[in-house]
Order: sequence, then C-alpha cells, then structure tokens
Amino acid sequence: MAEIRRAFGLAVRIFRERRGWNQADLARASGVDRGYISRIETGSADPGLQVQRRLAQALSVSLTELVAQAEEELDRWAGDDPRSRGASPPEP
Repeated sequence: MAEIRRAFGLAVRIFRERRGWNQADLARASGVDRGYISRIETGSADPGLQVQRRLAQALSVSLTELVAQAEEELDRWAGDDPRSRGASPPEP
C-alpha cells in the first residue's frame, strides 16, 4: 500500500514540475493545502478521489493520466520497465 501512495505522489510531482510549478502554485490552483501536497508527494498521505481529481484538474491532466503515471512508476520499480532494471522507489 505504501508503494502505491509513493507512486501516486511521484506522479503528482512529475506533472507539477512539468508545469514549472512549486507546491505552493499547485496548492493555489487546486485548493489543496500545500503541506498536504507535500505529504502526498512523499507518500505519507493517501488522498481520496475528490482530492486526486482536484489535483488532476489543476495540473490540466485527466485523473486517468495521473493514475497511469503512478502505475508506470510502480512498473518501473517492479522491474517491468527495461529502462530502469534494478531501480527502486525513491525514498520519501
């Protein structure tokens, strides 16, 4: 369970950084507290669907795209992605 939280958090961070935003920018755009965004990105918080959707909308991606990115990170960590054999999840 912790791995999926970390993977989702990494997906949020990836899309946030692609926009050139910091966590405060995402907080303003989504209406989600910046501290909570930090906890999501480190995998220490497990946001519900409503928060996930607000983050996706603020990042101008679908919730499906956000979850797909998280799944891609999980696959990488599991070794299913040949680009990152031996890679492990990032430390929180």
